[in-house]
Amino acid sequence: SIGQWQRFGILLSGIISRLNRHELSSLDVEEHIPVMEQQIASLVRNSWGIRGREGLLDTLRYLTQEGYRLRYRSYAMATAPEDLFEPDMDEDEQAGVRGGWAFVQSFKQAVSADFLLGWDLGRAAMLTRWGCYLGWITQGEAVGILSDLSQAAAQGLGGWREFGRSYQFGGVFWKILCGAGVPIAASCRAS
Repeated sequence: SIGQWQRFGILLSGIISRLNRHELSSLDVEEHIPVMEQQIASLVRNSWGIRGREGLLDTLRYLTQEGYRLRYRSYAMATAPEDLFEPDMDEDEQAGVRGGWAFVQSFKQAVSADFLLGWDLGRAAMLTRWGCYLGWITQGEAVGILSDLSQAAAQGLGGWREFGRSYQFGGVFWKILCGAGVPIAASCRAS
């Protein structure tokens, strides 16, 4: 039987789960067959740059402690988009930063960085389920992580509607930063 917080955590992964046609009735996202395991491993490697346990745990720490909330804060505090450039950024990445900076500047008075909590927690919940499915973390570890994510969501968000709005807002910010049609850069994968 699934506990309340574990079920809540599984549901936090619901948006990405539905997009990928994953199960939402159990911790496992798919039946354990080699072709599905390869597809999930490829998805996590290619979309997130995660190759195993350490990378998964690092990314989960990032999403729960900083995530897009920190990125939004830094974009809100920057006086110009060029302040956010890194030395090795190409033109497409710089264009994403410019767009992201303009987006945050237009919303920063009305939307706080903490509003992106749902975006960060939803993605962390999905990564937790994928990591467990791939055997990078144990089922017990996954249940603990999902419980923590659920409690953070319950404390930090005003319900499922706010979670959905947060996820939508974070997704728009992510899409602007990473650019429509632009290959996912390393800076977009892990952040």
